[in-house]
Amino acid sequence: MEFLKKEYEHIENGVFVYENNSIFSKPELPYNEIEESLSDFDIKDKKKLNYVAVELVQNVLKHHDETCEKNIEPVFVIHQQENQIMMFTGNIVSKDNFEKIKYHIDKINSLDEEQLHDFYKHVLNDVGYTEKGGAGLGLIDISRKTKTKLKYATKRLTDEYFYFYNIIFYNLQN
Repeated sequence: MEFLKKEYEHIENGVFVYENNSIFSKPELPYNEIEESLSDFDIKDKKKLNYVAVELVQNVLKHHDETCEKNIEPVFVIHQQENQIMMFTGNIVSKDNFEKIKYHIDKINSLDEEQLHDFYKHVLNDVGYTEKGGAGLGLIDISRKTKTKLKYATKRLTDEYFYFYNIIFYNLQN
């Protein structure tokens, strides 16, 4: 995990920082902790941030690939800087899975607000669930709720695996 420390060293003062695999192995555990870490925010912000945080953790639960020979744990961070919240997750994904996630995020980011709403309805009504149990609504909803483009970054671990960072920004309403 040494390379990750450099990646998010500046976030030591996070509202919530979790870099322990147990948060992702018992999905009921992080939600109360996350909600508690957001308790000081305005109710509207808190609801949106909690929703986004839960979606991000669920994405890690669905997409973290433990078959990679690299032993790098997932990470989840909530960080506040003035009137903006940054949340990010990091987890190992296969090359094939990364390509699908990248395509989906790029598609979401290419849409304006109205198109995003239509795309959400299309996915909700016309797209089936994947083998991992999702339909792709989570990332669409995150973009709709935060009113920002989704950001991501990767670090190649092997020819077949990446460490995938999903980065979300939210501007507080106060």
